[in-house]
Order: sequence, then structure tokens, then C-alpha cells
Amino acid sequence: MENSLNLKQSVPLCCAFAAIGGALEVAATAVTAVPAVREKEGILMNKWIRWLSIFGNLILQGAGSIVGHLVATWFGPVSLVVPFFFSATLLCNLLIVGILREPFTKNMRVGTLVIVVSVILLPIVGPTTQDDQNFMLLMEHWYSQAWFLLLLFASFTTGILVAKDV
Repeated sequence: MENSLNLKQSVPLCCAFAAIGGALEVAATAVTAVPAVREKEGILMNKWIRWLSIFGNLILQGAGSIVGHLVATWFGPVSLVVPFFFSATLLCNLLIVGILREPFTKNMRVGTLVIVVSVILLPIVGPTTQDDQNFMLLMEHWYSQAWFLLLLFASFTTGILVAKDV
């Protein structure tokens, strides 16, 4: 099969998409955390708001997964995607959860910033692009397709189970 997805590798795009994916994952968690925090404060939430928060969570989780784990790897190696994804998750956790009045110690804030700065410097000394990577050829293997289907099944099953609890 011919490679119909022919993209030029770019480390800045790879890192940016990974960071956006991490930020979307934290936003997805925050969407479901806000109603839970309000209920702890004694503010009763309507059932449709809880459903809306779960729907928003699923949309943001899906978008974060696609942008952070799929699109980012089109432009660079996984060895850059994962650190940028998780450092963005840490930084956004610090920012978004901090807005929800969750206290962070000075050590937590400094540690997060040290990790983020370290990851930002990683492309200078670490891995580079993989221009000979053929995504379509990699997806032709039975184990790639089986893994994709397993993850898709697990995602839908988890979504259904979470929706039943609401």
C-alpha cells in the first residue's frame, strides 16, 4: 500500500501538538471535576449538567488523545511526544486545578516547573525526526490493528460504564 499520509516531520509541531493534547486531557478532567466540587460545597447539580459534563469530558478526552497521541506522532518521535504531553498535563494541572482552589505547595510548583523546563530543553539534546517512518505501512500489521481495536473497545466500554453510574 502506498503511503497516502506523507507528512514532513517537524519537531516544533510534534511538541506543540503533544502539549495541546496534554492540556485537553486536563481540561477534560476539570469539566467533570467542577460539578463534583460544587456538590461538595452543597450546591445541588441537575442531572443534565452531570450528563453534559460527562459528554464534555468524552469530547475533550477524545480530542486530547487524537491530537496528543496520534497527530503529534505524525510530526515527530514518541520519545518527544510523551514527555511534552505529560509535562503539559502537569503544568495545566497546576494552573487549572489551582483555579479550583486546590492548594499546591512550593515544592510541588517548583518541581513542576523544573520538569517542564527540562522537557522544553529535550529537543536540543534528545531525539530528532524520523523521516523514514511510514504510518500506513505500520498500520497494515495485524497487531497494530488488533491494538487499535482493543483500545477503541476499551474506550467505548469505559464510556458506557461511566454513563451508567450517572
